[in-house]
Amino acid sequence: MPARRLALLCLASCAPAVPDGPSAPVPEDSSPHAAAAAAVPDGRSNIPVPEDSPAAPPAPKASLAPLRLLHANVRTYAPLADGGLLVTPGPTWVEQGGDLVPEGDTSLQRLDPATGALTPWSQEWSPAAAGWRLRRGSDVTELGPEVSDDGRLVALGHAFELRGGPPGERNELVAIVVSRSDGSEPRCVGVGVPSDDPPPFYWSRDSRRLIGDWSLACSPDARARPVSLSDADPGEWPGRMRWQDLVDGRGGELPYHWVWEGRDPLGDRVVADFSGPDGSGLEIFDLATGATLTQLVDPPAEELRSGRWVAADAVLIDVTRARDREYISQRLVYTDGRSVAITGPRWQIYTRLPDGQLLMSRDGGVSVEQGRVDWTRLHTLQARPRPELARFTSDRQLPAQWQPGLGGVLIHEPDEGTLYLAAI
Repeated sequence: MPARRLALLCLASCAPAVPDGPSAPVPEDSSPHAAAAAAVPDGRSNIPVPEDSPAAPPAPKASLAPLRLLHANVRTYAPLADGGLLVTPGPTWVEQGGDLVPEGDTSLQRLDPATGALTPWSQEWSPAAAGWRLRRGSDVTELGPEVSDDGRLVALGHAFELRGGPPGERNELVAIVVSRSDGSEPRCVGVGVPSDDPPPFYWSRDSRRLIGDWSLACSPDARARPVSLSDADPGEWPGRMRWQDLVDGRGGELPYHWVWEGRDPLGDRVVADFSGPDGSGLEIFDLATGATLTQLVDPPAEELRSGRWVAADAVLIDVTRARDREYISQRLVYTDGRSVAITGPRWQIYTRLPDGQLLMSRDGGVSVEQGRVDWTRLHTLQARPRPELARFTSDRQLPAQWQPGLGGVLIHEPDEGTLYLAAI
């Protein structure tokens, strides 16, 4: 099955309201567009983790070195409530007969950031135990994982092939299963039907709700046939995504969204490419409500790209030439549709931090600074250099990923697989 990187999803309707960022100057142009989608309770209660589950211990606090290598080769990573990380180690490539062959254990592991020690991690759930009849000789493949923001819950996809069906077809399904952070008490939330990619699923920022593409019940009927959760065709597009509150058991539906990148690292909003009847460009939507907050159509012969969040309500975007994507200028776009031209040097935003600071560059990515910016005046209020982080800004096939976590910022280099923890 094709592999892909899953991102987290956030539902702000079940989290405390996030205050808007700085007020904007009078914009040069605007193009607001809004659409809301109502959540539809389905009346079912399917709570993967009991409501009276004891709270997980807080992550230990310790002073951090400016930059520390946590592991030399991981493909996925996510902080856990106990201060560890749930990781998928990358393979070791060995030449055999002129070909490179992957070796090594690439199953899920718990990484101790203090010692670098790895211990096996598993979520003991079986589709056969749920009543599914598996194709003989087929394996169950784990997809994900997605860890809740509080580190207490882990969602994992279990892909399996059904017995029967036309010869040559995989007849595959993916069960989405949630457990505690140590893999205990696994419960199925629903079963999805993969297309070219596995069905996506994401956590809300408040760690209560899971939202994803599941359309079938967790168990088949008496004749081992899938049971649909609605009258809609599971393969119909565009479809709807389901959400379920893991605390009170409520559920509903939202518009379908893939989240490849562009999600606010601290909030519920996503900036992404879109294409519609009036053209293509960038849109900002709220994954909590399914509402499209604004859409900006590409200007003639230009493209709007590379949105990076600078505040809860503001994204910095690049304007490039359409024919060769050569950089032209930048704009600051607000979630209410206001758009302001940026003058001066080219900014790079690597991530925004919980205390309102940014890891950023004001010289096109040559250096890295940590500081605050008054975007109403384009004025840096305070900044300090972070020269040890400049190594992660150089041009590469896959850019480094920056994500607040473990009391600092986790920086992952997808090409090499290296994972670092930087102090903030």
